[in-house]
Amino acid sequence: MARSLEDKVDEILNQLKLLAPLPEKLDSLCGTVKSIQEDLNSAKVDIGLHEDRVTKLEDEVGKLKAVNNDLNQQSRSLTLRILNLPQVQAEKEDMRGRIYDILKPLLTAAKAAKDLPSVPQPATVFEHVFRPYQGEHGKAPPPVIIRVQNRSIKLALLKHRKHLAQPESAPGRLRILLVEDLTPENHRALSLLSKSKKVDKVWSIDGHIKFILAGQSTVKTVSSVFGSVESMIGEKPK
Repeated sequence: MARSLEDKVDEILNQLKLLAPLPEKLDSLCGTVKSIQEDLNSAKVDIGLHEDRVTKLEDEVGKLKAVNNDLNQQSRSLTLRILNLPQVQAEKEDMRGRIYDILKPLLTAAKAAKDLPSVPQPATVFEHVFRPYQGEHGKAPPPVIIRVQNRSIKLALLKHRKHLAQPESAPGRLRILLVEDLTPENHRALSLLSKSKKVDKVWSIDGHIKFILAGQSTVKTVSSVFGSVESMIGEKPK
């Protein structure tokens, strides 16, 4: 009986010897976990700083794109486009004369409305008239680019463009349009808004995109042409 008790005491002592290193191992493990946690926190800080820097750089790029777009549009301040005007052989010889004949009814209407003091002659209307490239058979003709002499003529032409003569209707023939010469970014914004059911009307004035929402009467201006329709009309993301 005594021998059996001694054996049990020895067994307990042996077990205690095995358990003795555990606190040291536990302390070591806790130290490792703490070190890993500190590294993780440091990494999160680095990631946060990196994300902040990326955000700031994106903001700067956005501002530079907006400035570049504005400057590009300002360079087109006296430029108009005639869209869907069929090409003819004679225009190569006298493009300016052909375009003047097309626009003369608008200039005459502008004089009648006292928007112009007189009907100006071609030399005082145009700086440049040209097509930027040759069209392809079966496709819409390239636009005619017109740079006018002054802002009064530009505004008069746009105001009275309803007098633009249209060719006789034919299957697949598009209406001839007179529009501002917009930058690609501004044209994209105008096109997106014109296709949106949320927008009742959309137009441009000196390159600024104006619109009226469906069911409303307030005229609004697109603050940034970079982004979705929702961002351009001021809707907050859901």
